[in-house]
Formats: sequence, structure tokens, C-alpha cells
Amino acid sequence: MPLHERVARHLDALGVKYTVLRHSPVHTAAAAAQASHVARREFAKVVVLHTAPAGYLMLVLPASEHLDLPTVRRVCGHHRLEFATKEELARLFPGCDPGAVPPFGGLFGVETVIDQCFLEHDESDGDITFAAGSPEEAVVMRFDDYARAAGPFSHEAHLHARPARA
Repeated sequence: MPLHERVARHLDALGVKYTVLRHSPVHTAAAAAQASHVARREFAKVVVLHTAPAGYLMLVLPASEHLDLPTVRRVCGHHRLEFATKEELARLFPGCDPGAVPPFGGLFGVETVIDQCFLEHDESDGDITFAAGSPEEAVVMRFDDYARAAGPFSHEAHLHARPARA
């Protein structure tokens, strides 16, 4: 399954430059980062949560981090959160492999929250890499272009546990 057609059309319509990286099939963002030869902190993983009563929330965070649900509850104001099932992902993101949902919630009518790490460019070269529908491809592009194409985001916050400061 190639780069999701809806994502490609959207990026092309905006004139956004991007590169598609082909790699062996993988099933996690960490494995996709490794297969793409990209640092895990620069590879975006997508987590989709079901919110009560009938909504969904897309979270975009670095593949190097673990989601902190209490933080998500506090930041987003949703107290009942459950991970979306494969069936829900297939319905919400038609044509996408469930493990390769593209981080463009707005294209699919899903509220999107981005981890603040991606907005802090001092640790990265300003690029973001992500799966875009296929377990065999990743897309790399400038973060500023991604933010323009994927935003606006409903929240920008650290979605993972922050290390304790001494």
C-alpha cells in the first residue's frame, strides 16, 4: 500500500516538498524509525484514543516517548480515554494500515494534539518523519511544512512523562 492518496494530494496541493522513504515492512513507529535510519525522537508516532461519549483524539508524539495518559486527560480535558481498536482505525482512516496512520487528523475529521517536543527544534534538524498509510514507507519533510499542512492542532503539549529535574 503506497503513500496514502489523500495525504499525497493534500501535500501536493499545498506545494509541500516531501520525500518518501521505502523500507521493509514494520509494525511500530520505533521499528519504522530504525528502518528509515531516522532518530526515534524525530519520527512521529500516532496514537488514536476513543473519547467519551463518541469522539476520537489523535496524538502525535516522538517514537522515542511513551504516552502519559494522565497528562493527556489533564491537557485535553477528556477523562474517559480508551485506545482505538483496529476496527475503529480502519473505519476512521480508510486505506491506511492500522499501524501506519498518518499524523493528519484534520484530513480525516479527527481532533489532533501534537507533542511539544516537535516544536523545540534545538534537538533536531527541523525535519519530521512519519508513516503515511503504509507499513513499508515513511515520509520526511520540514516540520514547519508539516505543521502548516496538518494544523491547526487543538493542543500543543508534552504528551509523555517528563524526566524529573534535580
